[in-house]
Amino acid sequence: NPAAAEVWYDGVDQDCSGGSDFDQDGDGFDRDAECDDTNSGRFPGNREVLDDGVDQDCDGVDETTDPDPDSDSDSDSDSDSDSDSDSDADPDSDSDLTDVDLDVDNDGYIDANKGGADCNDANPDVYPGAPEAPNSGVDENCDGYLATSFIIGSGGCRCNTTPTNNPMWVALLVVVGLVTLRRRR
Repeated sequence: NPAAAEVWYDGVDQDCSGGSDFDQDGDGFDRDAECDDTNSGRFPGNREVLDDGVDQDCDGVDETTDPDPDSDSDSDSDSDSDSDSDSDADPDSDSDLTDVDLDVDNDGYIDANKGGADCNDANPDVYPGAPEAPNSGVDENCDGYLATSFIIGSGGCRCNTTPTNNPMWVALLVVVGLVTLRRRR
């Protein structure tokens, strides 16, 4: 029902807008991929405004005009001397103390391009065996398939209805089959 109020993060598109139920602010980043899903001006990769007290790019710090905010000879605000934003002394962004990012998103699964099975090591919600969100456009469980559901029926949307459980879908298949048979004769 397009007039229905949206209930965010429940996996159901109550207002039938077709948008992600996990991106309340509409900035193109789902809740788990950004730092504030109620503010469309805060998302990964956004341009940072210096010294304003707001972390626009979701890197965990508000950028400042001070070139060394923690006085450790690098330009980030953590307590080590490398230039990434974690607190270990290796120059990549994971916590394994090596110079290779084997598990960038720290979900416990190694990147498929580095010998592991994580098909999207930039997203901690994507890993082998992860729960799938229908119609998200993302293969959350790395099985090579997207979970989908269909909008079928009248009197509003039933976004969580699957074809095999809906009598309208079966009726449509029967009609299409009969029309096809009739055309062949």
